[in-house]
Amino acid sequence: MQTDDTNYYKDNEIYSKETEKAILGLLISNPTLLAKCSGKLKIEHFFNYDYRLVYQTLLDNFENKLKIDSTLLIDLLSKSKSGKNTNYWKQLIFDILFDKGIESNLSEYIQTIQDKKQLRDLNLTLKESIKNIYENQNNPQFVIEKIEGDIFSITKDRELKDFVNINDLTNTYLDKLEKIKKSGYQEGIRVKLNQFDNLLGGFKKSEFIVLAGRPSMGKTAVALQFIFNISNTKKVALFSLEMPSESIIQRFISNDSMVSQDELRNYDNLNQNKLLRIDNSISTLKKKLIWIDDKAGMKIGELIWKIRKLHSEAQLDIVFIDYLQLIESENIRYESRQESISNISRIIKSLARELNIPIVALSQLSRKVETREEKRPMMSDLRESGAIEQDADVVLLLYRPKYYNNKDDDFKNSIVEELEIIIAKNRNGKTGIANLDINMEIGKITSSN
Repeated sequence: MQTDDTNYYKDNEIYSKETEKAILGLLISNPTLLAKCSGKLKIEHFFNYDYRLVYQTLLDNFENKLKIDSTLLIDLLSKSKSGKNTNYWKQLIFDILFDKGIESNLSEYIQTIQDKKQLRDLNLTLKESIKNIYENQNNPQFVIEKIEGDIFSITKDRELKDFVNINDLTNTYLDKLEKIKKSGYQEGIRVKLNQFDNLLGGFKKSEFIVLAGRPSMGKTAVALQFIFNISNTKKVALFSLEMPSESIIQRFISNDSMVSQDELRNYDNLNQNKLLRIDNSISTLKKKLIWIDDKAGMKIGELIWKIRKLHSEAQLDIVFIDYLQLIESENIRYESRQESISNISRIIKSLARELNIPIVALSQLSRKVETREEKRPMMSDLRESGAIEQDADVVLLLYRPKYYNNKDDDFKNSIVEELEIIIAKNRNGKTGIANLDINMEIGKITSSN
């Protein structure tokens, strides 16, 4: 958006003159309050151009650690390139100070100004969108993606939280410990795989979790098992950019009914016992708290918008994304795919913090694993790994020995295989290896005996 955007809104001015004056009056009277505003209010948050100049002048002096009062402020404004004389600025500053706000309402003033700026940006986006519709009638997908990207750009920056006194934080933590003591409360979402749960301590609020493996290693199977196990009581969203929803439902039914996916494809030939098990599994699945979006080629802006919207409606407990490398960037040119994935990773991490829920993103591992003798993966094997490795609170790596030892008769003839979930990074708990079993015919994962 342009800095001087006031001309865009002359038909329908979206701002609060009183609020802008109230906050500037406070800052002129007490410049130390700029410490509370500088990280939250930008110049363009003010609609009135003269008020922007006042705020800019106050901010420049504050950042340069220079003291300023109303007399010096008027002098500086008079010498600016505004073309307005000293008398004009004297009268303006007098009017602002006359309508000075109340210091205890400062946070509310900031929020009002931020909200008005967001609405102005949305107004401008919608006007430009109408123009784009007429100019690109043969390319509706471009118009839709442009609107989605523009709206995401408007909404992605959220107000930073205020500082919290350590005494309040300590009391909150003590309350949580007391809750654990009294009721056995366990923090984090447990997936009912004991060794894994005990090591990880559950998926915790605000965490960005990466579940990574080579192709066909079982990433989707693990994610679906987690989802199936927790969704009786937890509200789960799955964004499947690779697999259609029908295939996901088939996998869930196969997992629960113990009827292989090959057999489900030949439904007419199944015996009565298997048909009954399938019916029971369908009844079980209908009661699950699961939302699935299987749109392929989704851009990060649309994905974030959908997660926010669904969370506002359903109050989600956890989100799964399958998988990270299939998310497309907005209409921004990056020097490399790694830079693009890094940006996507940071956005997802910020969203987990904003919504205060865990987000699990599946990710590919690079081919480096295949070129070395030791096939067990490491964090550095993450594809486009730089930012993912840094951003993730938890990194889970999958390893199936049979995948690399299929010539061994002991491995070749087994339906149930050993599966390792390597907790390579755990910002808030232990690292280690959880040994599980996976039945490849039905995609069922269980704790090892």
